[in-house]
Amino acid sequence: MPSDALKNTHEPIFVLEDAKPEDVKAMRTMVRDAWVALYPNEEYGITAEDLLAIDWYKPEGMERRKKEIIENPEMIHTWVLKDPEGKIVGFCKADKLKDFGEIDSMYVVPELKGKGLGKILIERAFGWFGPKLDVRLKVVKYNTRAIAFYKK
Repeated sequence: MPSDALKNTHEPIFVLEDAKPEDVKAMRTMVRDAWVALYPNEEYGITAEDLLAIDWYKPEGMERRKKEIIENPEMIHTWVLKDPEGKIVGFCKADKLKDFGEIDSMYVVPELKGKGLGKILIERAFGWFGPKLDVRLKVVKYNTRAIAFYKK
């Protein structure tokens, strides 16, 4: 069941909801595409071919993510943003660890970046963490767009 419908006067309606096991493949595709676009780096010897060679759909990894979504939503939680056609256009995975919360991953499709969808996702995660839990995240140091977003 959708938890929020989001709309402004210039954009379509997006629905923010808890991820379901059937969303895992679309989320993995989004991660793969983002990594191939963002993370090749000559200085570190990372090529697009290296990233494309990763088995993004390894069955045991896919099953582990599906299991996390089903079995442990109070400690590991994922939200997805869907467009009016039901396509996932963004997601955020957050973990409650022993002493802190962590934004494990957050992605928005390139064509919708800068439209406030990342803010919606991260605000949902911070609300889930609550006001007393310190929150951490990791981002590769040359992903300057993500760093600027997180600083805001």
